[in-house]
Amino acid sequence: MDVTIAAGSTLTLRAAGQRVTLKTLADASLDSAGGAGAGARVPVIGPSEALGLGPGEAQLSTPAGLLSLPARVVDDGRGMVLALGAPPTPPTQRRNEVRGELELTIHVTLPAPPENPDLGPVVVRGRTRNISAGGMLATLDFGTAGTVEEGTVLGIDVELPESAGRVPVKLQVIAVGNFGLRGSFVDLPHVHAERFARLVFAQERAQLAMRSRRAEVKTASGRPPGRARDW
Repeated sequence: MDVTIAAGSTLTLRAAGQRVTLKTLADASLDSAGGAGAGARVPVIGPSEALGLGPGEAQLSTPAGLLSLPARVVDDGRGMVLALGAPPTPPTQRRNEVRGELELTIHVTLPAPPENPDLGPVVVRGRTRNISAGGMLATLDFGTAGTVEEGTVLGIDVELPESAGRVPVKLQVIAVGNFGLRGSFVDLPHVHAERFARLVFAQERAQLAMRSRRAEVKTASGRPPGRARDW
């Protein structure tokens, strides 16, 4: 279903446990089904802290009801922009390549646009949506449609958490969205594969521990209070 967002519409962005209200500054159309066909970028106005929230979910009212789409706020150099929609769905992972929903900052070297090859390659920022020892799904702050083709091998620097440095990788693109791409690593050194695997498993352990603590708190809060003795 195609959806038109009129200028002046109010959107709610939920990300990083917060909720911010944004207002659109121009009309936009998008494919509400998501996938590679989505990816509308809508100029918006709102609180500046929305830029630092990372990926989340935008909710807007349409004639068909409330619509929710993956979204994040970025700065395109001219102001705040809400990037709506999602890159292509990741493929079914192999048993020996555990894939984790892990967001890491990346720096991607994109080739020069075909219509202007004299510009040369350009480095753009982005972030992983998930990653494994076999590849990654990523969202970029720059449109990839028409610039990157399937089969292209890109050079990417992946920033490790806690300022642990960058890992250079080569990614062969499998699918391209308007502002995202999915690919497989090419000749990834074993030491880098181990790093990614450790990050994924560490995150999964942390999530399991958090769910366990929440369950304990919920169980404790549901216990009836003790009765005081009558002396």
